[in-house]
Amino acid sequence: VFTVERKDFRSPAVALRCMHEGQGYYVAVSRDGKVGCISSSPVHFNYNRIDGQKWWDPAKGAFQDPSTEQYLRMEDPDHAKGEVTAIGVDPSGWQLFNVFLVGGYETVYPLVRGVNLGNWFLLERWMSASLFVDENGTEVTDSCKAIDEYGLMKMLPEQVRQERMEKHWSSWITESDIELLSNAGINTVRVPFGYWMTHPRDPFIG
Repeated sequence: VFTVERKDFRSPAVALRCMHEGQGYYVAVSRDGKVGCISSSPVHFNYNRIDGQKWWDPAKGAFQDPSTEQYLRMEDPDHAKGEVTAIGVDPSGWQLFNVFLVGGYETVYPLVRGVNLGNWFLLERWMSASLFVDENGTEVTDSCKAIDEYGLMKMLPEQVRQERMEKHWSSWITESDIELLSNAGINTVRVPFGYWMTHPRDPFIG
């Protein structure tokens, strides 16, 4: 059992901190090529889940020693007492390890980390009630009027709805927001939008 440590969200390199035998030490490769919990400081290995570029399995992966480009290899227990060595030439076969998440929120990079960018190209009144006002800025009190984007667009004069939507699109999500998400490790976004964005239809603005 190991604690997986990584330099940052984007790095495929991981350090394995031993939790049982050799607790407190990190997995490293000795001079004779054997792998064990022998380092007092983090030693990073490149981790990937791809076997020969043919398939992808979130529960299996290979660890590569970046200094030698050799992969950690689990020798056949019947012949080598289950020793792990750093002599593998590719990320397949005896170089593949089963990876199980037993605590925390992830095993190893990369995982999908996503957010939903709602109300940007498909208005949701509960998220920005300030948009749901008439051309004079007066709140719409009629519960059957302007309850969604269709109702709002139908209520507003064409010039007003054009200006309001363009201002909203340019300010609701900005380039700095995308940069913030990227720096936080987000690598996937969901952006809801109405069909009228690609197939314009009155009274929508697309």
